[in-house]
Amino acid sequence: EAAEQRRAKATAALLAALSTREEGQLAAAISLAEASLHTGVLEAAEEGSGPARPWATDELLAARSALEAERRSAARVREAAGDQAAEQAEAEASLQDQDALPCRISPLGSDGKGRTYWLFGADASRLWVQGAEADGWGWAFYSKPKQLGRLVAWLDGSSPGSAEAGLKAALLRLTPLLQRSMATEEEEEA
Repeated sequence: EAAEQRRAKATAALLAALSTREEGQLAAAISLAEASLHTGVLEAAEEGSGPARPWATDELLAARSALEAERRSAARVREAAGDQAAEQAEAEASLQDQDALPCRISPLGSDGKGRTYWLFGADASRLWVQGAEADGWGWAFYSKPKQLGRLVAWLDGSSPGSAEAGLKAALLRLTPLLQRSMATEEEEEA
């Protein structure tokens, strides 16, 4: 009787864990089920008719499968977060390298209207824009995080290899750092 109650409790724990798919809860429910008649070994009916075979309930098999899927998913998330952190560190290192230079010798890129975008290391709180000759103006800059976000959204990055796609990729890589610098500058001005 007590064994059947333990099995029923383990079944309920497995079903609850399967509904949440939380890694810790799945692991605990699996341990409980393995100790509560959810797994065993089928003995051969007759001697010599084959080896004994392990068995497990459908609930336990599903929980094991879900736990493995959650662990793989968590590993992919950790890997992606590591990639983002590496890209951010690379962008910050690039800006630090630029700080040592009095000016930048090459632009970040150009948009489809011929405007050229520059980031000067000594002024990471502004994205400078050099107007095209047809624009009739010389230089301007973006200094607010919202402005930068609108610019990045406006740029067309759908044509791989185009100058504008290269500019958009560079700005996407630098956006977190630029927005942080711009926000810091805004706070200091306030």
